[in-house]
Amino acid sequence: MINKHIFYYCVITCLTLFLSSCESSGNEDKKSALKKIAVQVIEYNPAPGQFVNVYPECKSGDSYATVLSRANYALNNDKLVTLGSFGGYVTVKTEKPVTGKFQVAGNAIASSAEPGIVQISSDGKTWYTICGEHFKETKNITVTYTRPGENYDDDTYIPYKTSDGVTGYVTRITEYHTQPYFPLWDTENPQTVTFTGHRLPNNSTYDSDKEMYILKSYYGYADSYPNASSMSYLDPANIVDENMNPASIQSFTYIKVYTGVLQSSGILGECSTEVTGFYEVVE
Repeated sequence: MINKHIFYYCVITCLTLFLSSCESSGNEDKKSALKKIAVQVIEYNPAPGQFVNVYPECKSGDSYATVLSRANYALNNDKLVTLGSFGGYVTVKTEKPVTGKFQVAGNAIASSAEPGIVQISSDGKTWYTICGEHFKETKNITVTYTRPGENYDDDTYIPYKTSDGVTGYVTRITEYHTQPYFPLWDTENPQTVTFTGHRLPNNSTYDSDKEMYILKSYYGYADSYPNASSMSYLDPANIVDENMNPASIQSFTYIKVYTGVLQSSGILGECSTEVTGFYEVVE
């Protein structure tokens, strides 16, 4: 008999990828109210994760410049770019300044959200954060991920430790993901990698009746509501500065997205924000 957890994982993964690669009538309705933002990827630094080296593809010997080019193609053509576990990020520069509401498209579906925190900037130096649901409850933390050893590709767990003393693991789902969870283009292969950001509350709960994980949506983030929902729109009027004080900005040309949740959900693996593109909301 097929393990129900594995069956659910297969179903949710296939459905997620299917919905992110095609347009239903709902998506068509939404796309009529959205205008694609052309972007240039200027930084791509994912934390360890089950889709790293897959979205976008990276093979041994590929350079960082090659991966940046593939990420750039993906985000301008509605393809997946994974950010890995907590803190992993992508930074883009928009072709033209953005002045109003926008969307960072992802592959979230009902009951499966992987919230990514979104920051904007007019100069690429001073950053403001979209203050979404629960954001003011967060604090800035640093997370250090450690390669398990010389043969880490075969290990089941990638340990991490946070700046506030919490330890845990990114679980390797070796039944489905055999590639390295650390970027292959990082030829120096550092023993540890570190990321800093605001950690959102865990959004995953296990429904014992349905025997499945439910990943709750949080408003005001990337990859948290389906693209066809107006709940996925982000409002630059809701930004705060580094001290959590309300701020304002006339327009912005830089957008940074990083995974905001640090958790694993059984067979589903780690929470990893995925991004598929950027849109202006035309009202």
